[in-house]
Amino acid sequence: MQMYSKIINEKTNEAQVGFGDNKEYFETLGMELKEVEQCRTSGRWYLKGKMPAEEKAADLRETRDFMLSSLDWRFDRYREQKILGIETTDSEQDFIDLLQYKQYLRDITKDPAFPDIQIKTFEEFNTNKG
Repeated sequence: MQMYSKIINEKTNEAQVGFGDNKEYFETLGMELKEVEQCRTSGRWYLKGKMPAEEKAADLRETRDFMLSSLDWRFDRYREQKILGIETTDSEQDFIDLLQYKQYLRDITKDPAFPDIQIKTFEEFNTNKG
C-alpha cells in the first residue's frame, strides 16, 4: 500500500494523506507520492522535515513526560526498601543518577536547540555525564 499526499497549507506544510494502490485515483485528488511525517500529539501530517516547531515540541514533551512517569516505579521501590530496611540491588549512587536524569528530562525544554534535539536514554545520559 502506498501513501499519497498533497499540501493543504503552504504556510505550515500541512498535508492531506491517502493510503492505497490506486495511483490514478489519488492523482485526480491532486495527491502524489511524497515523504510525510505525522505529529503524534495533533495527528496532523506534514512534509517530512517540515513539521512546525510547536508540533515537534508537543511531541517531544509527550515523550519526555512518558519517560519521566516510567521512572516513578524505581523511586517508589527504592523508597519502600529504604523505609522497610530491605536490602536493595539499587545503590544510593543509582538513586542519585536517576534523580539527575529526571532533572535532565525536566530541563530539556530549556535546551537552546529544543525542539530539534534527541532525548537521551538513561544509559546514554549516564554514560556521557562524566
